[in-house]
Amino acid sequence: MTIKNKYIDLATGITLQYVEQGDHSGLPILFIPGALGTWKSYERIFPYLPSAMHAFSITLRGRGDSDKPESGYDFKETAIDIAAFMDAHHLDSAVLVGHSHSTLCIQRFGIDFPERTRGLVMIGGVYSVAHTPEEEDFWENVIMKLEDPIETDMVVEFYESIIHQPVPGDYIKLMAKDTAKAPARVWREVYRPLVESDNSDDLHKITATTLLVRGEQDKAVARDQQDELLKAIPGAQLKIYEAVGHCPNWEIPERFASDLIDFVEALPDR
Repeated sequence: MTIKNKYIDLATGITLQYVEQGDHSGLPILFIPGALGTWKSYERIFPYLPSAMHAFSITLRGRGDSDKPESGYDFKETAIDIAAFMDAHHLDSAVLVGHSHSTLCIQRFGIDFPERTRGLVMIGGVYSVAHTPEEEDFWENVIMKLEDPIETDMVVEFYESIIHQPVPGDYIKLMAKDTAKAPARVWREVYRPLVESDNSDDLHKITATTLLVRGEQDKAVARDQQDELLKAIPGAQLKIYEAVGHCPNWEIPERFASDLIDFVEALPDR
């Protein structure tokens, strides 16, 4: 399946890369890649989505072939970029799907733009890792030591470490090549909010129907992160996939797409 890259200018002053498929009159689904990922993070899901879904996968600022400004990378600013993307496409509301790091960004969107949030799906969702010894060590000994150019092999090694089910090697390499396009300064700007802040005090404000998705063999994000999200977000539900790692969207795309379709079809009317 070939998906055509598109670009759009936002009112926030940047141009974002994205891909799109489906009926323009259908319910919009915005897929937001995690950390330094690009739209390719959801490429394996798109063949299993019905044409009635208006699906977008967005490469956020700093990543892939999107603009790479000096600032604008915290959770709140990312939520504003997402709202600007929706404005540019004349979308009143949408379902947002996030993965790992970007679950913090879509949480912020649900908090700050409740009227525009039809539903939230968090894959490997994060409650808070701010100020923890593990994240501060990762910040000091990995992120702060990164230098340009970012090595694709390093990204491949990381991606392979967070999956449990086999994923085609060429897919991993293509994603890693895209990820490595982000310069070291962007890696630092993206990871800084993860180390320094969270949304924990505001999660009770989320009103959208929320589904948490976890791979049982997820070694990247601990189960207690989702347990805390379940307690904090009103009415949130958790779905666990056996024998799956941190990336159900890569590892079991057909099954994840089916569950996403079920989630969207069950959303209350507005």
